Amino acid sequence: MPRHAWFQGLGAVGYATSPWRVFQDAEPPSLGARLETWRRMIAHAILSRTAADPRAAVAVALVVGDKGAIPEAVAEAYRGSGLAHMLAISGLHMSLLAGLAFLTVRRGLAMIPAVALRYPIKKWAAALALVLTAVYLLLSGASVPMQRAFVMTAIALFAVMLDRSPFSFRLLGVAAMVVALRDPEAVLGPSFQMSFAAVAALIAVYQLPRHGFPPPEWPAFPRWPVLYAAGLVITTVVASCATAPFALYHFGRIAVYSLPANLLALPALGFWVMPWGLTSVLLMLFGAEGFPLLCMIKGIGWINAVAHMVSAWPGHLLLAPQMPGISLGLCAAGGLWLVLAVGRIRLVGGLVLAVGLSSSWWTPPPDLLIADEGCAIAVRCVRDYGFLGEGRGSAFLQSVWQSRTGRAMLPGSGWRCDAEGCVGAARPGWMVARSDYLQGLDGLCARASVVVARYPVAAEQRANCAVPLLDPSDLRATGAVIFWLTDDGTIRRRQADAERLGRRP
Repeated sequence: MPRHAWFQGLGAVGYATSPWRVFQDAEPPSLGARLETWRRMIAHAILSRTAADPRAAVAVALVVGDKGAIPEAVAEAYRGSGLAHMLAISGLHMSLLAGLAFLTVRRGLAMIPAVALRYPIKKWAAALALVLTAVYLLLSGASVPMQRAFVMTAIALFAVMLDRSPFSFRLLGVAAMVVALRDPEAVLGPSFQMSFAAVAALIAVYQLPRHGFPPPEWPAFPRWPVLYAAGLVITTVVASCATAPFALYHFGRIAVYSLPANLLALPALGFWVMPWGLTSVLLMLFGAEGFPLLCMIKGIGWINAVAHMVSAWPGHLLLAPQMPGISLGLCAAGGLWLVLAVGRIRLVGGLVLAVGLSSSWWTPPPDLLIADEGCAIAVRCVRDYGFLGEGRGSAFLQSVWQSRTGRAMLPGSGWRCDAEGCVGAARPGWMVARSDYLQGLDGLCARASVVVARYPVAAEQRANCAVPLLDPSDLRATGAVIFWLTDDGTIRRRQADAERLGRRP
């Protein structure tokens, strides 16, 4: 969060405890402030027209890119089902909008012979699609995926207007250069990495010869549905595989059933939700957006139902330990080799990619995790972690540690507490203790491999403890600490947050 705020130019963040007051008139709003005002007006219009329907929050996210109103249960269902990419406006939404505008204008003008036979209606359609995508970029907040998608879409539409082919890796290269020059820090973020990886893999796959599938002699009715279904399956599988290393590195999990979820949800998004969303925004100028919004909400209800259904399936998430930085580098190098090389030599890239991807499971997870101030501790059991924590931040710590270790955090599992403190005997041979009162410290030091004290410990008391002893002053200086222990309880490796400060991949 501090790093993100620094790049956003924020000096401080906080919250107010009393109503705001105006001390002086504000300066004339800038263009960015006006765009933000328009975005909020559109979001307010959607929410007010739909009587604060929970599905309307998803509509706001699709139209203006604001996900703040989405209930956490709905957002978690989208993440668990592999549909989270629908909530983050990206190339999918940009391409749907551009394709819808291009197809509607071109087919509409083609129905007027006097225009179609005299004027370049294909170029007109491309120009209008470019204008609409530019407006969508501004209204959506211009996130990294949207910048990449807009640059690629704009180049493709310009290529159409210049009678050039719009499909090549040059589109991806130019988009990457533009985004990296505008926001260099975005290169280290998951949005940049996952969006460019997915598009690179898709371009490489769709440039492969199709070997006559489906057969050209097929009539239009079975041919086009088969092409659409095959394209949907291939796109979902390729994009999921291309983004898997970055999902493991940044989030520590992969949605297992993303293929069936996308097969059920993407047609509704492309053929129903987005067209009605575009129509509703255009009709807002005349105050007639009620019916299109209602239709859009109905389609979102279907997508929500798919997300909840798939996320309830057993084993819907694959958890893995956080991938080391060197492993992500191997995955990126192998993936680039795989999509850019020609011939059988590209198999070398696949081998490098597999080595980097599998390294997450080679890295042994930590045996003990201790949070800053000692407010939470987790010990590794046979398969999961026993979690001991308290306070409002314990749930957040559980989610962070779960993504880092790839294992579930089970509150209270493996812990025994009494008046003196708590003891976690996760595996035979060693244990960890949390001392709540000074009177029981000596006994805990004699039995445990690591002791965490919730109170300041004097130097003479610390000298009587033969095992590592951490009190609040130690943890304030080092930050959170993780340990790797041997079977007999001796410390094999220790790492503190203070040692990792400033280290960036």
